[in-house]
Parts: sequence; structure tokens; C-alpha cells
Amino acid sequence: MTMHHSRIEEVQPVLCLLLQLYLLGQSYKQVRGKAPATDLEHLRPPPPQPEPQADESDHWFASSSGVLPPLVPKSDLDDPFPDPASVDDQKAHPTPSGSLFGGQFLASLKKVIQGWEGKYTNMYQVACAKMPRMPAVYAADVVKETKETTQTELEVATNEKDLKYIVYCDNLLDSLEASAAQILEAIPLDLKNPEHIMFAAHCLAEVAVDLLPRVVWKEEDVVCWCDHTMYRPATALVRLCEPPNGDTWQRRDVALAVTQALPSELPGITSAQHEKIIPDRLFVDGQPRPVNTDPGPINILATIEIKTPNVWTEDLFLEMCQLDVTSGRNSHTMKFNWPATAKAVEEKSDRILVQVWSQMVGDEDRELERSINYATLSSHARNLYFIRSNDHPHTLFVSRIYRDDQRPVFYTFCLFAAALGLIPGPALPTPDLRPEVLRKYEGVGLIRETLVKLSPSA
Repeated sequence: MTMHHSRIEEVQPVLCLLLQLYLLGQSYKQVRGKAPATDLEHLRPPPPQPEPQADESDHWFASSSGVLPPLVPKSDLDDPFPDPASVDDQKAHPTPSGSLFGGQFLASLKKVIQGWEGKYTNMYQVACAKMPRMPAVYAADVVKETKETTQTELEVATNEKDLKYIVYCDNLLDSLEASAAQILEAIPLDLKNPEHIMFAAHCLAEVAVDLLPRVVWKEEDVVCWCDHTMYRPATALVRLCEPPNGDTWQRRDVALAVTQALPSELPGITSAQHEKIIPDRLFVDGQPRPVNTDPGPINILATIEIKTPNVWTEDLFLEMCQLDVTSGRNSHTMKFNWPATAKAVEEKSDRILVQVWSQMVGDEDRELERSINYATLSSHARNLYFIRSNDHPHTLFVSRIYRDDQRPVFYTFCLFAAALGLIPGPALPTPDLRPEVLRKYEGVGLIRETLVKLSPSA
């Protein structure tokens, strides 16, 4: 449920009053359990305090985002994480159960923030934070098959849209790194500012780990891990850089990147609409829409497909992701025969490539502002990034494989930022249509004769 700022301002005083009454009741229960039955003086509520001025700067968590301010004025929390009281003092003045201002809570939180200090001083360092490793699938011989190709997937790619060539580019995203890093390095992270701490907590995967599945039982668990440790952190960082109302990206309010009045106004991650082709997730451009109305077409910027590590094994795309060192080129072009029937697609890698391509081209008959030229494939442990180009409408450009220890949040940010136009897209190589690629072949999918010939030791 979303609220406009005006509505939030109306309910804030009521919520504050309710919270104050709750804390007062908790204090009453504690005193009642300790005070003599005849000593009623201890049960008197404290005298009413004058109403604080409605100056947002007086509140610790106050922001233009409409976040509820705390009950404690900022003057009492100049140090957001004061040293906890002594054990004796805590016993003499216990805090209510569950209080966010308890000594143990603040001590634990302060320890976490101290671990971040020096390590994360700007958003680039946050984007490059170490990725926790997803737990293993519960058994090696389960959830190792991907869905079969459907005739619907094959039919969305007409003769004008069918996939004919795959170009492996080892450095596909390299040209995006400098621009993306420059943007993120220019945005400081102030760990004395609670709003910045809240933002970092949204982006640093170590915060989310304890709430994620401890064992992978099915693909949905991998989707959950990818969502919370890669795609939503990358989305938050993109929102931080998205120019609001024509302003430059440097002026984006940190709080607005993770809290907002109208979620549809900013880029985000969503599930796919009920259409013929359904990716696991979509990265979409925000569009304001009236509540309770048909959303209509959405501006899809990138498709996201996720597989289990038992599906995407070490050798699945090994032959495809190779360079011919003798060619002197930074790319390698391969032939792909688009299948005529779904039953003809037997190789697991071909099924996935058909799936990714059909997701990118399948929704282009809608009235979209931009075609879908970006996609990503992940098993959390491994990630591939794909790009299409109107200059080469039958070609899929593929990046090198990025493992979970090779900054996948940052590279996902690069892809999302390029899709949004925040940074220039990569300069794509011209497909190398040599005779062996142009030759007609029997069979479907990736044609092995056009792969790089691996040495026995590879």
C-alpha cells in the first residue's frame, strides 16, 4: 500500500502517540512488578512534556522520504551509537523488551557499523563488497534439469527476430566499469548518518544472509538469494544515481533510493506480467500510474533468468565462453541454428539460450519506448550478461562468466545503468562472419564446428 507524503504527515502524529503509549505501558508493567502494593506514587505517569517543534532536523531519522521519525530527539542521539550503560545501570533502569534503544541492541549495532568503517566510504566500495556464498543444493542429483523449450518461445522469434549468431566478448562490460565507478565513487557513505546506514544495510549482502534460505531445495531459493544479494542492491544503487526531475544524479537523496511515496516512479525489480514468455524477474523503468487501474505495458529494460547451480554446472557454457587466441580478436563469433520445433532442442545450454533470446524479443510487439537489449543469467555462483543491438538484430553478445567473488553487484549495476542510459552502452564488436560461420549446417542450437577448439588441457 502506498501513501502520498501528505497522507503520511497526517498519520505520523497518531503513530507517534501510539508508540509513546506502548512504551509507557511497558514501563508501567516493569515498575508494577517491582514496586510495593501500597506505593502508588511510582505508578504515576511522568508529567506531560511540551510538544516538540515540527522541525525535521530535530529528528534522527527525519527525511523527505516520509520515514517515521523516532521518539528520541536528535540532540539526545548526537552519537547514533552511544556506549551501552554499565551492567549495574541496566539492572537499575531496564529497557522495555524489544526496545530499539536498549544497551545490548546498540552495542551489537555499533559493532556492525565499526566493521564497516574504513571499509566502505563511498557507494563504489559498497557495490564491490564481498558476496556471501549461497548454500549448496541439498543433493547433487536433484533440480539439475531446466525447462524444456516451448513452441511459444520459438514462435516469438520470427524470421526478423531469430537468433543466428552468438558473439562471445570477454571484455563486454569492461568499457562500462570506468563510468559506473566514477558515478559511485562520487557518492560518499557517511556512517554517522542513520539514513546512509539504512541504505548500506539494503545493499550489503551480509545483512540479508541470516534471513535467506539455509539450504537450496528448488530454484525459488536461488531466486531469493539472487534477489536480495544482487538485484535489489544493484537496483538501490541505480535509484541513487537516477536523475530526479532533471537534476544531476549527484543530488539524489539517499533516503529516496530505498523509500518513496510512489514505488512505480523509480526503476525496480518485478515479476513478469502474465504473457507468453515469463522471465524470473524484470528490471523495469518506473512509471507513475493511478492506483487500482490496469498497469498496461511496462517499459522493460532488462530480463533476468535464474537457474540452480545443479543446472548451470562448471562446464555448461565453457566451450561457448572462449576466445581464439590466434585470431587477435577480443571476441569470437559462433553460428546458432534457430530450432523449428521444440522437441528438436535437446542440449541444456541451447534451451537456456533460446529462453534468454525469446525473453528479450518476445515482448517487443508491445508499444514500448525502447527495445529490450539487456539480459542477465545467474545461478548466484555464476553470472552471464547479454546485450542485443539494433545494428545486429540476429546477434546475441555474451560477456565472460562472473563468479560470486568477482563483484556481481557492481557488474549488475553496470548493466542496469547502461539499460537506463545513465552511462553509455558498450561498443559492440562487429560479428566475424567468416566462411565457417556463414556455412549452412544441419542440427539446431549452437553449432559446434564454429566453437573455439579447446586444447585437451582446457
